[in-house]
Amino acid sequence: MTSRKNAFYLPWVDGLRAIAALSVVVHHGPTLRSIPNFKNYLGWFGVDLFLVLSAFLLARLLQLEYAATGGIRIKDFFIRRALRIWPLYFLFVTSCFMYGLYVHSAEPKVLVGWFLAFITFTQNIANMIHEGGRIPFTGQLWTIGLEEQAYLLMPILIGLYLKNENRKSLAKFVGAALVGFLLIRLSVVLLGRIHPYVYASPLRADTFLCGIYLALGTRIGASESKSGWGAGIAIAAFVCLAAICIHSDPPGVSLVTEVVGYPMMGVACCLLVAAVDKSTVAARLFGTALMRRLGKLSYGIYVFHVFGLWIADRLSERIDSISPWESLAITLAITIGLAEISYRVLEKPFLRLKMRFAAVQSRPV
Repeated sequence: MTSRKNAFYLPWVDGLRAIAALSVVVHHGPTLRSIPNFKNYLGWFGVDLFLVLSAFLLARLLQLEYAATGGIRIKDFFIRRALRIWPLYFLFVTSCFMYGLYVHSAEPKVLVGWFLAFITFTQNIANMIHEGGRIPFTGQLWTIGLEEQAYLLMPILIGLYLKNENRKSLAKFVGAALVGFLLIRLSVVLLGRIHPYVYASPLRADTFLCGIYLALGTRIGASESKSGWGAGIAIAAFVCLAAICIHSDPPGVSLVTEVVGYPMMGVACCLLVAAVDKSTVAARLFGTALMRRLGKLSYGIYVFHVFGLWIADRLSERIDSISPWESLAITLAITIGLAEISYRVLEKPFLRLKMRFAAVQSRPV
């Protein structure tokens, strides 16, 4: 936590964001095909770590805002989220839509339908129902729709909780909600809905709930105290849960994982956050300048990486000697380069504007 008044920044969180983004890139990339369970796990883990970190940081910032001002300015919260997400998102989606029309990758009416889903942040709902014909290079952006839907409720529900803050009640509520989502997913599976009906839907909101509880129900990120034993226990528990998730087939392949896998992964991600928070060595490792920079670029890396993979594939077709690992290296170079340009040219001005609507300052621009 920084020493500035009304400021909150955890450098190691940017490092974890970098790990989340890179995990998704490797999952979609050409390597690790000989160990498919681990490859599938990386994508699942990367997405859920992103969601846990997002919920954790936003909930903690809202908590600090409430403590500093006596309330939550919901309008300013929505403005901040729009300034962070929308500029790159709308530019990228519109560019890909125009490219899709130009190359005739699908029927124009199908592309228009998907474009309308993207601009209304319901692409994850469309992804639950429809197969094929998507706008090129945008398949990974269903998570943005899921997050935007969560943002509609987060400041309202967190504000109501903070008026009568009670950690025991919060734990009971989160526990009941997790059980409720589990039962709903069980009903969906028994009724024969197929993947990605659950994976792309709000029915997998367990990770958001875990991240919110981590922010409001614990001292993670709010205390400077370190504990080697605490970090060791947390990382051991994380490794155990991760091993179970890797050994199990992923959601969509295993019906059991489709029901119970999401709270397991949410808790695993929370344990990883707790382990880094309590470990001096891990906090320094994930808080290095390189990791912080990659964390700043993580949104752009996530947005651009499918396009980067496509370019690397075209190069591989022309140069037969490129190995899968070299192709992945090319993908990372292209993706990180595009993310760097996007951050400097497009995102940074909006991030500076975003700071004007923040009662509590977070990451330095």
